[in-house]
Amino acid sequence: MDMTRATRITAVLALFSLGIVMVGPAIGQPDQKKDPLPTDRVMRLVRLLLEQEHISERELDDTISERAMKGYLESLDPLKLYFTQRDVNTIRKLEHDLDDIVRRGEDSFAHLVFKTFMKRIEERIAFIEKVIEEKIDYTTREYFITDPEVAVYATNQEQIDRRWRRRLKYDHLRLKLDKVEGAEARDQILRRYRNFRRRMRQVDAEEILGFFLGAITHAFDPHTAYIAPKPYEDFMIGMRLNYQGIGAHLQDQDGHIVITKVIPGGAVSKYGKLKDGDKILGVGQGKGGDILDVVGMKLSDVVKKIRGKEGTVVRLQVKPKGGGDTTIHELSRARIHIKEDRAQSKVFDIDGVKVGVIDLPSFYSDGAAARRGVKDYRSCTRDVRKLLEGFKKDGVDTVVLDLRWNGGGLLNEAIRLTGLFIDKGPVVQVKDGRGEVSCYNDRDAGMAWKGPLVILTSRFSASASEIIAGAVQDYKRGLVVGDPSTHGKGTVQQVMDLGDLITRRGKPPALGALKITMQKFYRPDGDSTQLRGVRSDVVVPALTGEVEGESSLDYALEFDHIPAAKHATLAMVSPAIKGQVQQLSKARTDASAAFKKTRTDIARYRKLRDLKMVPLEEKAFLALQEDRESGPEVEVPQSTNDETLRIRKDDFLSEVLRIAADYTKVLKGTV
Repeated sequence: MDMTRATRITAVLALFSLGIVMVGPAIGQPDQKKDPLPTDRVMRLVRLLLEQEHISERELDDTISERAMKGYLESLDPLKLYFTQRDVNTIRKLEHDLDDIVRRGEDSFAHLVFKTFMKRIEERIAFIEKVIEEKIDYTTREYFITDPEVAVYATNQEQIDRRWRRRLKYDHLRLKLDKVEGAEARDQILRRYRNFRRRMRQVDAEEILGFFLGAITHAFDPHTAYIAPKPYEDFMIGMRLNYQGIGAHLQDQDGHIVITKVIPGGAVSKYGKLKDGDKILGVGQGKGGDILDVVGMKLSDVVKKIRGKEGTVVRLQVKPKGGGDTTIHELSRARIHIKEDRAQSKVFDIDGVKVGVIDLPSFYSDGAAARRGVKDYRSCTRDVRKLLEGFKKDGVDTVVLDLRWNGGGLLNEAIRLTGLFIDKGPVVQVKDGRGEVSCYNDRDAGMAWKGPLVILTSRFSASASEIIAGAVQDYKRGLVVGDPSTHGKGTVQQVMDLGDLITRRGKPPALGALKITMQKFYRPDGDSTQLRGVRSDVVVPALTGEVEGESSLDYALEFDHIPAAKHATLAMVSPAIKGQVQQLSKARTDASAAFKKTRTDIARYRKLRDLKMVPLEEKAFLALQEDRESGPEVEVPQSTNDETLRIRKDDFLSEVLRIAADYTKVLKGTV
């Protein structure tokens, strides 16, 4: 970096500290002495990996710096309610220097921007406290902007005050919908913003680094990301589908840690004396010693204190839901298996055709258990194979593999799982930044399921889901049914543990990880699924088809094509077969009152989705909200151990089951 640029960076940082964003150490000021994370080392390592390993093979240059600046500001203040135009003008003096800041491993810029943000939070809450008792005129014709792309930064105090009065009016109107008004509404609003301030005050250096490096990494593509140590631990738990704890989901509610869900089979479930809604006021370790007060403590810190080695004791000081005496509960930590994210199945009889549905929410595997030689380690391929074996015993005719809510997961599992439905051959081709192409094959001869196959997809189906859908389509192995196309994520990420990369001996330091896009994947026929996704053979009308895909994301990589890999094709799909099934489905959905409503809902959904602002005149606001509440919403199913809730025979699935039955009959020539 030349001296002119270095001098400019130093001068701007000095300008920050001289008063434009000066704020006391108690406000958003992480205690660096208590944070062991070597941020300079992490920044340099992330920069090195981005420049050497990212598929784009581009340097961390001025363009990336511009993107990262925009991303960092928007990650903190998406609706532009806190930062002022003056703040942004000052911050953007370094718009082309973030690349050099990262190279030097300096985190002062990230912290100073966050301190500015905290100062503005304090100012806005002081304003709220000042005006919260003011009478609101609900007859004024004005609007509150809800689209971040339309919002702009305020340029003076008058604009700031006007904007926040509108924001508060918006908050009041939303509460009015729930019949909350007057003093109760004011208390709720004030408490909400004070809680936001409290959570932001708890942000530490590790999290600030995560915000900043997140903006840097996302400037390369939407899926490259720095994962700070604490989120990385949670990420690995999700991949393993198990952890050591008490078996409960917790949530921060107004500074209290509340049990929101008891996991079946966990320590809390077996203990039987704690329930949803109970508040955890304190945590103690072992059978003796003090109970630490956790009221107001950051949720992630409380979770860390509750988790621990299997078989050890944790004591919880709990206030029961609805009142009652505070009690100390002693529980032994246990290994919690998160079964709710595993494959599940259900069999339906449709006009004499038995259709087996497998719901697969992700491509998971407990790799650590596999390396330890655990015989029955968790793997989606192993789970699906067992379900298919059960289908064969039950005399199932056709399989529907439901990937509607499957956003991806482990590439190896996607390849292995595809191998359950093809004999052997290429499943996916992968190209790196140097243009080198590798082909990943299913090498296991034979199929776990040879019968008719339907792959059910939606715009939420991404990455590894698209590998399976694309391979099944290219092999003419089965039908792809659902939304017009899948999400369009045709990139391959690798998660690199930064501590592992620099450690040769002993336990690696917790530096977090970099999830980096290193390759793009391609179907056996050579098309990338990037941006375009996998197009369905039979489209079933649904709101999910209106959800934006990869093409809507900032800095998404482009679609391209490579030569096809040699592979077999089966006679299970042809234009004639597709045409028959399409015609039968269209006739049903055209005549169906349920799907007529779906098409009407789609039109309303598009109209409501495209709104940029909401009216604050009460009658207009209530009319709009009534339209929204009575209007359609894309409902993402909640995780649950109850497969009758995961696999629900609604109008949409009923049509998919009929398509599967039609497909079976067409193949047999019995339609």
